[in-house]
Amino acid sequence: MAWFMQKIARAIGAEMPAEVSYSEFIKLCFKQMEGRDALGMRDITVDVTRSLMPPGGAGIFRRLFPVAKWSCELNAQITKVAFGWMVGPMRIETSRENDLGVEMASVVHIEKCRWLQESGCTGMCVNMCKGATQEVFTGDFGLPLTIEPNFEDKSCAFHFGRTPPALEDDVAVTYPCNAFCATGKADSLDPCHKLIEATEEAFRRAEDV
Repeated sequence: MAWFMQKIARAIGAEMPAEVSYSEFIKLCFKQMEGRDALGMRDITVDVTRSLMPPGGAGIFRRLFPVAKWSCELNAQITKVAFGWMVGPMRIETSRENDLGVEMASVVHIEKCRWLQESGCTGMCVNMCKGATQEVFTGDFGLPLTIEPNFEDKSCAFHFGRTPPALEDDVAVTYPCNAFCATGKADSLDPCHKLIEATEEAFRRAEDV
């Protein structure tokens, strides 16, 4: 956790908290959101994630982990072991809902996402976890990943081997602010104000292609 917090603090130009704790980690994440639109928030997380890899790491990953059943299943197991501190207890599930069309144990089910519960922030979840992680795995690593947060019960599912939908077609960007979010808009049923910019920018980029 300390290493990850140091990476975030350096990326956003903030002081590293004196205490290494989950509550301080969440505070850093809220600082990451300050003054940035949805894509800016996501870009910071993408850059931090890339910085965890050695030079040429993405190419090495692609060679070591091709899009195959064993590769998707192994990455699911690695996620379960490596990120329990961040999101809480997880279990591996099997599914045929993937690009290969075969049954494989490549779905990581997070029972109650600790990050989502403690931040209470829809925008933080979608911009800084879902969007950023999908971009790194699907784009950089070449291993499709779809993340499906459940904002009702705070569970989540990581589907390794399944290509995510385009941002403008993703149901996650339609959810409103969480009532307990410190930066949320109370009693609004409109999409979270920290998500709208990302959808609009996605449309603009598509038009420019």
